[in-house]
Amino acid sequence: MSAAPKLTQIYMPQQLIEQMLKGPAVHLCQPDGLMYDIEMQTADLLTKNKQSFFSAPATSILWPTEVGKKEELSSLLFNRLFDDSQEKNLVLDELRKKLEPLTKSSSLIDEVLAVTDEFVTNALYNAPYVDPVTHVNQRVDRLTTNVKLPAGKQARLFLAEDGQRLLIGVEDKFGSLSIQNYLTGIVRCYTSGVKDSINFGQGGAGIGSYIIFNAGSSLYYGVIPGQTTLLACVVPYRMSRRSREGLPKHLHWIK
Repeated sequence: MSAAPKLTQIYMPQQLIEQMLKGPAVHLCQPDGLMYDIEMQTADLLTKNKQSFFSAPATSILWPTEVGKKEELSSLLFNRLFDDSQEKNLVLDELRKKLEPLTKSSSLIDEVLAVTDEFVTNALYNAPYVDPVTHVNQRVDRLTTNVKLPAGKQARLFLAEDGQRLLIGVEDKFGSLSIQNYLTGIVRCYTSGVKDSINFGQGGAGIGSYIIFNAGSSLYYGVIPGQTTLLACVVPYRMSRRSREGLPKHLHWIK
């Protein structure tokens, strides 16, 4: 039996997240979405072996039948540790250089870099400052504060591709993210509008989670509380922006 339910209707992005929040399914793959069969294979894999998402995320997502056979690190186009907010621009520049040989679309590169910017910012300015019990964020000002992660808490950014899809992911060593709050913040952007959804008070999800979700054809979220948070976004790069935006999304929550 497949890990993901057979969906009988096309869910718009907001509806998909709302369905995920209702439960009990934690893998929602849409038949009309990109590479549905592979998404279902990944859902099946991660239902049986959640740890593979954290130990081999790129292989689990792009090549699920190769987990245990394919060497994870050698499959990555980019794999970068970072621990200082002053590295962010350098990280983005390095990633851009990896993207440029893959596509001539400057808008696609900008979109992937926007996702990357949010991933890096979350790992530096959010993950270390969230209360593990209340999930309230201390809201460190990302515009005026330089951040240095503690020893042993480096974050990791990685990139892989399978000929049709780009996978961009980030991993932090805090495991402080509340996925339910994160997804609820995205829904708020759809229901209230992005501008009105930005919450500058404690615990505000902001626009970043919406940017990440909106860019991808498939989103993966997983947390080992107090240890690891791993977020991954799949972006098609062999089709037009209009075609990408029209794709039904897949959503995976690795609990």
